[in-house]
Amino acid sequence: MYPQSICVELDTNYSSERVSGTSSFVGNQADVVYDLSKANVIFAADSDFLGVEGDSVKYARQFSEKRVLNDGHSSMNRLYSAESCFSLTGSNADHRMVVHSQRMGHFLLALAHELNVHSISIPQEILSIHQDVEFSASQVKWLKALAIDLAKAKSKSVVIVGDRQPGYVHALGLAINHALGAFDSNLVQITQVQTPSFVQNLSVLAEASQKNSIENLFIFGGNPVYSQPSDVEFSHIVHNAKSSFYLGYYLDETAKISTYYVPETHFLESWNDFLASDGSYSLGQPLIAPLFEDCAPPLEVLSYLIDDEPLTDHDIVKNHFLKIMNINSSDSSLWKSSLSEGFVKNISSIYLKKFHINHEFIQSSFKKLSLFPLPSVNALHVDFFLDRKVYDGRYANNSWLQELPDQIYKLVWDNALLMSPNTAKNLGLCAKPAPGSSDVDLVKLKFNGKSLEVAVWQVPGMPDFCVALSLGYGKTVGEVGKNSGFNANLIRTSASWFGGNATIEKTGRTYSLVSTQENETQTSGQKLSLERKPALRENTLDAFKSNPKFVLDLETIPPEEQKSFLFSYPKNPSLEKWARQQWGMTIDLTTCIGCNACTIACQAENNISVVGKEEVFKNREMHWIRIDRYFSGDIDNPENVHTAYQPLGCMHCENAPCEAVCPVSATVHSPDGLNDMSYNRCVGTRYCANNCPYKVRRYNFFNYSKIDDERNPLYAMQKNPNVTVRFRGVMEKCSYCVHKINAAKVVANKNSFEGLIPDGALTTACQDACPTNAIIFGDVADIKTMVSKSKNNPRNYSVLGELNTRPRTTFLAKIRNVNPELG
Repeated sequence: MYPQSICVELDTNYSSERVSGTSSFVGNQADVVYDLSKANVIFAADSDFLGVEGDSVKYARQFSEKRVLNDGHSSMNRLYSAESCFSLTGSNADHRMVVHSQRMGHFLLALAHELNVHSISIPQEILSIHQDVEFSASQVKWLKALAIDLAKAKSKSVVIVGDRQPGYVHALGLAINHALGAFDSNLVQITQVQTPSFVQNLSVLAEASQKNSIENLFIFGGNPVYSQPSDVEFSHIVHNAKSSFYLGYYLDETAKISTYYVPETHFLESWNDFLASDGSYSLGQPLIAPLFEDCAPPLEVLSYLIDDEPLTDHDIVKNHFLKIMNINSSDSSLWKSSLSEGFVKNISSIYLKKFHINHEFIQSSFKKLSLFPLPSVNALHVDFFLDRKVYDGRYANNSWLQELPDQIYKLVWDNALLMSPNTAKNLGLCAKPAPGSSDVDLVKLKFNGKSLEVAVWQVPGMPDFCVALSLGYGKTVGEVGKNSGFNANLIRTSASWFGGNATIEKTGRTYSLVSTQENETQTSGQKLSLERKPALRENTLDAFKSNPKFVLDLETIPPEEQKSFLFSYPKNPSLEKWARQQWGMTIDLTTCIGCNACTIACQAENNISVVGKEEVFKNREMHWIRIDRYFSGDIDNPENVHTAYQPLGCMHCENAPCEAVCPVSATVHSPDGLNDMSYNRCVGTRYCANNCPYKVRRYNFFNYSKIDDERNPLYAMQKNPNVTVRFRGVMEKCSYCVHKINAAKVVANKNSFEGLIPDGALTTACQDACPTNAIIFGDVADIKTMVSKSKNNPRNYSVLGELNTRPRTTFLAKIRNVNPELG
């Protein structure tokens, strides 16, 4: 219909290199997916498969299922990670090695040579590649141990290359997987990618723009004016078009300069369909009618452009469904049943079973490669990465995510130029605020002929003279995200996600960065000290097998005294029904990856307000669940820094210190063992917060709920009507989702004479959202429930149990499956 049209697909989630490398390796348009439920040894080469890459939620579940320990004889998978900047995956690795991003391909090449020594048949085209990179003694030792582990596991091992890496590195990773046998065991699967032939490269559009030959420019979704790298200059393309039309969620940077802006309906307000990586075909149907009349679904806008008789998005999705299912339009039974199910399994075979492997592509790519020199104080390496909260900026207008602390460096409402403590020292920079302050140095980062003023922040575990900056911040338009952080796209180029020869200049000015965690380590000096009775307890798998009850070595009160129930189930039929069930929780620190899903789920479920950067600096954040992050090991040696996470909410102590000091009995115990808050009695003395050893109670200093409701009536629709909205002057904390408990009681009383809630029928919001099933909640008075069995696990312990608080929330100690060769 439009023979002179140019159709371009823009990628901001950096998966294009993975697709490009996979396609070049197999000779077809293809992508790669993994089945980590079969993997015993995993090597993440600059990959954050647990964080922001690929099917991260699925991978997190599969990865964690191989780390569940039920007794002292259990086995678990082992994760190796090589990277430059801490990722969520690297922070959960059993062994982590610091490797510069541009040298990751050569690190894999060295691994291939080591595997060949251990009888893994690496193709000659790869072995013949000249290796001109030398690695440190510690890197060589680490690599040799990794090669032995991979070779032993063979088809039960996998190498996952990160999306930021160039295509030839992805191809090399696939070649190693093929040699290991991971293709034969279906641990690695190649999927077909169907890219329409009419989709062209962005350079074609840029060339047309330079010739001023674009009459009408239509932009569907995204925010390319903000998110594209500096060398693309998408704003010039928009300005050069005679007319530009933008369909998007927000009035953002692209909408601001477009000729016409049309608000897009939310995906939960429109019809869609999706093809998952496992071949399942999903149907997306509206959950709510559009809130605003002037919004338009993308499918309907496209229909208006290309169809003589425009269709609704419902008809478009239905017609497409009937076409691919090859059924008559008059037969609606399958359509209705599929809508009820939500998806159709294996509608088509998306896996490539036969393909030609192209090792020559890897060989030729390495020959063309020129490496940056090793970084120095005057020639820094720079890494860019997708933010773990706001991604590429698409979620920057979400205040929940802006105020959510980053998993690693714990900043809120900002990003920063990350560097090691030693780098900051050599550059003479203040990269960590002094006590009572939030000010750090603001510097000018120069890279590829462009410059950006950015605040600095030091993080252990990074190589010296390497810096990293996340995307997604520094937006100039947006009610929430405007002026938060720094826009990495202003200096990033489309050539690569990392580069060298960057320099830093002091500006003489400072910038306020706010972190929610000041205490970062469980260390005494530089080494982990068990004498301090750390809140987070961890050990190696071998040590756990030899001493399954190692967590008890740190106890000062006999464990049986800690387990006794103040509100145990008395066998008295006259007792109220709900007192027969006592609620408790366990959190497995081995499977917890620190992803923050529980924190956000709790915030959404319980109408928790955001307070803003200034109030967070005053320690007035409102999250009911915080994720404590601990570094351990040798903090000055980035190759020996370990990370662990511990979610903390109200412990619902049976012997609660908060209850004894409340002058108005606002915090009391319920018959089923919950530490409740009576908001109507609370007068805000905050004695309870002062007496809480876990520091998990939040005081509502301001009337955030009322302010929100008066500013925008739609806020009332956002709030969970089953949860009391708290106003100024009351203490808040985790309630074990008491509203869900009460709802389950109503159902149980209808369905059973006993009125007892079946095990598993009641889940908390944090438990529902946890991708790794690290959280278990239930009746601790019944020895048959999952939570009771979890509390009988030898790894179970109470945080600060020596205070005799008898918390209902307990933890299972973290176990690392370390390689004895690496210690």
